[in-house]
Amino acid sequence: MNGQNLEKMEFFFEAGSAKGINDVFSYNFQFSPGYKLTENFTLGVGIGFVDYNNRTDLKNELIDNHYFQTGWHNAWKPYLHGKYSISSNHRVNPFIKVDIGYAFFSHKKKLSYVDEIENDYVTIPFDIKGGINSTINLGILKHSNHFGEALTVSVFYLFQPVTYKYMSNSVRKNISSIGFNVGVIF
Repeated sequence: MNGQNLEKMEFFFEAGSAKGINDVFSYNFQFSPGYKLTENFTLGVGIGFVDYNNRTDLKNELIDNHYFQTGWHNAWKPYLHGKYSISSNHRVNPFIKVDIGYAFFSHKKKLSYVDEIENDYVTIPFDIKGGINSTINLGILKHSNHFGEALTVSVFYLFQPVTYKYMSNSVRKNISSIGFNVGVIF
């Protein structure tokens, strides 16, 4: 009985990059164990890490009439996923995978400048709040005898709204992107 349950488990590792709205460029890494409900459908949970490393819309953010270098942003994304393989009888199978999760950004910063009129040092707290996100992957998986159960290649669309908070202001933006992933299923 235990061996049968273990055969129904699937471990999915993915890595990729994406380009999107407002010159967002990101790298992502994901791990998601799942349980095969049928031969073609897997349901699971996952955790992902995204490094948004070229945020030109935020590198020169105008806050309180000053431009600030707000830097790079990273997010941890726990999610639920469902993956449906069109066919399980062929060596190469198309699949669709949908992730729904939440992004937790690891970016809190204090921005400072000297107010020349008041001759005072001003510090502004700056924070990024993530939110519910979703990803749709379309790809192919190739069954492998040498490296895991299958190798995958997919394109994806990520919908990711964020809120930038500073002083008493908050600005909501969409940093959605289209990307490319490669992965391994064990």
